[in-house]
Amino acid sequence: MAYDPEWAAVLYRARDACGDIAAVRDELAVTRAETQRLIALARQGFVADGWGMHGAAAPVTAEELPDNSDPHALAMEVLRMMRELLSGFSAEWQVKIVKAITARTMLVVAAQLQKKSITPTA
Repeated sequence: MAYDPEWAAVLYRARDACGDIAAVRDELAVTRAETQRLIALARQGFVADGWGMHGAAAPVTAEELPDNSDPHALAMEVLRMMRELLSGFSAEWQVKIVKAITARTMLVVAAQLQKKSITPTA
């Protein structure tokens, strides 16, 4: 069998891609663990400030959120609450938290896209 440089290049790129996927998987695992820890703390009613973690006021109840019939109002309220929660973290942690939220959202979207079936049209 003759040596084909194009195939060798493809194999090297595939190997590099596998390494990149493994690195992303590892980073996602770390992000997931951080997210789970933050969710557990949030469920306990803890918030972070410049001095560490401490107990906060009672968690927000469903009655305190805007009416679910207006998705825009609900989204704006969630964003306001997120801004308040994130302000207690350093910029580095704010980025990590937003990355974790984005990663989870992307997984949810991917799962939803896989569930959709394609039906032929006439």
